[in-house]
Amino acid sequence: MGSGAPVTAPDPDAPLAVGQIEVHSGTPARTGSVPTIAAGLAAAEALWGAAGSTAVKGTYVVSIADSAAYPGDLAVTVPAGTRLVLVAAAWPARRPPSGEVLAAVPGRYAPGGLRPHLRGTLRIDGGLGSSVVVDGLLIEGDLVVEPGRLAHLTVAHTTITGALRAGSTTRRLHLRLSRSVVGGVELAGTVPLLAVDTSILDATAGGGSALTGDGVHACLEGTTVRGTTRVRSLDASSCVLDGLVEVADRQAGCLRFSCVAPGSRTPRRYRCVPDDGAVPVYAATDPASPAYPALAGSCSASIREAGEHGAEPGVHHHLRRPLRLRAAERQLAPYRPAGIELGIFGS
Repeated sequence: MGSGAPVTAPDPDAPLAVGQIEVHSGTPARTGSVPTIAAGLAAAEALWGAAGSTAVKGTYVVSIADSAAYPGDLAVTVPAGTRLVLVAAAWPARRPPSGEVLAAVPGRYAPGGLRPHLRGTLRIDGGLGSSVVVDGLLIEGDLVVEPGRLAHLTVAHTTITGALRAGSTTRRLHLRLSRSVVGGVELAGTVPLLAVDTSILDATAGGGSALTGDGVHACLEGTTVRGTTRVRSLDASSCVLDGLVEVADRQAGCLRFSCVAPGSRTPRRYRCVPDDGAVPVYAATDPASPAYPALAGSCSASIREAGEHGAEPGVHHHLRRPLRLRAAERQLAPYRPAGIELGIFGS
């Protein structure tokens, strides 16, 4: 999934932005920009390093203003109490009614239409109370949280072809995935919380383990998981869990309006399927397809309409496709000519 609007609205209590860095690899170089993501991260490190201990509660934004490919592994260590935002966004030029083109203003972001490509692994570490936001990137590699004290990691509108991995931490690391595609999530037993919404965890190309975290409580909403899931406890709503699910603490949590693979060991279920031997059938399994991984029209209706309110479970749940199709049929039925049959054709 590519770049989009920021995943959350501005928080009035969030740390003040004290560093704004734009990355642009084009020629000629843009005034005030650096040419690579590595240079952008180095500039941020120089800013908070120069600030010393007074840099706590500062936000540093590294905005990638083009869709270029940036090869090479990256690593960054965020100081205590500091937030780093790595986002696909540009500083647009200002054009007043006079037609004059004015210089861009740092901090005014335009995230649309950008898809920067990092060809390598991104490694993140952080001090006490630090946080990182990654928004709008294509990472052809892994995203690794090194053992440390990073408190929060948010990944939004991002595709990670490898895995999201988090090592042992001495603090409570909270992870959030939103509108993203990830090849798998592997968490150390000390990571307590993972929240996933409108996302895809697809491990079919990497060994079959989509979500592993022996100490994690996973909260999944409108998400498709292709591969095995092994967690401490689980809450899931309107999801497709297309792989064996093993939950250690089945007295906590709940699965509702979801498709769960037969033989799974889960907490209590509410209106989950299948119970008739049916299996999910997808319209596309190629990540390059816009239909990936929507449920096909040939999929059993018991699965295709198993989500809350009769919508499709999984990552396409928010589209409410079955509800919209039924509404269209109801609207067209009074105007149907005699002898004409209404139907939906295609996958």
